[in-house]
Amino acid sequence: MNLSDLTRSTLYQVFGKQIQIADVVLIQSLWSDFGQLLRVKLSNAAVESVIVKYIKVPNEISHPKGWQSDLSTQRKLKSYQVESAWYQDFSALCDSPVAKSYASNTVNNETVIILADLACSDYAPLSCDANEWQIKQALNWLAQFHAQHLQVCPQKLWQTGSYWHLATRPDELAAMTDLTLKEQANNINELLNQCEYQSIIHGDAKLANFLFKDEGAAAVDFQYVGGGVGIKDVMLLLSSMPQALMKNEVGYLDYYFTQLARYLSHYHAHIDAEEVCKHWHSLYKFAWADFVRFLKGWSPNHFKLNQHSLAITELALSELP
Repeated sequence: MNLSDLTRSTLYQVFGKQIQIADVVLIQSLWSDFGQLLRVKLSNAAVESVIVKYIKVPNEISHPKGWQSDLSTQRKLKSYQVESAWYQDFSALCDSPVAKSYASNTVNNETVIILADLACSDYAPLSCDANEWQIKQALNWLAQFHAQHLQVCPQKLWQTGSYWHLATRPDELAAMTDLTLKEQANNINELLNQCEYQSIIHGDAKLANFLFKDEGAAAVDFQYVGGGVGIKDVMLLLSSMPQALMKNEVGYLDYYFTQLARYLSHYHAHIDAEEVCKHWHSLYKFAWADFVRFLKGWSPNHFKLNQHSLAITELALSELP
């Protein structure tokens, strides 16, 4: 597989012109074919391999769900700008395991992000359904991440993180046929965004965006990182786990909040950790309702619109005026 000129020049800038490209492996194409995620194996370099995220707007855009529009394109392009900013300004200070950023480069309509290959540190993606240990490691990662970034300004990131944020999804809202949920969309959004305990959230914390090894988890894919309440990440993580494990939903929430309180005591000894946990726990059902609102407009037959998500959304709606 050929590398773009921008990718090659950026690799030379980082590792020197003596390096050789030994192999290029496609990990996956980016959403709507906006580029590629590659593993590039090197020789005569300080590292064996790197991960390259190469972004370029395709000549013809074909969204898997049919949502191609100028607004959709601009949202995706901003998401890659945000991801570059995250790796440039935030990742080196993050205590939760993330890939090291070597460089990011944008020329005209191309962007390249060069990242450390977490596989070189023995991290691996899920090869089958997640088990309880892996879910808890991902929850622990989120708890530390949210605690460390509590009350940190999301400068250069999304002001409100998450790919389903209401302000970025007007077309999906307009397409909704659930009028009750549609009418309450702004109220739910305000409940989440006006909580006094805001942090920085991952924004796409599904299990597929975590890698694992014996010592714990690391997270990847920071396109939708930004401000918000941590319970939004927790909701999305639990939404992505096997339904058979949902019977332990209360246990997973208890585990997250236990870890969150512990990390808050470490990073913010002056803040009442119990109060933060109480506020975020009360917003769990509204985080679900907010996500269901997006799904009902974006993909009304989505498998995550199941008995559990619909029931908890109804519970949230019953508590709204």
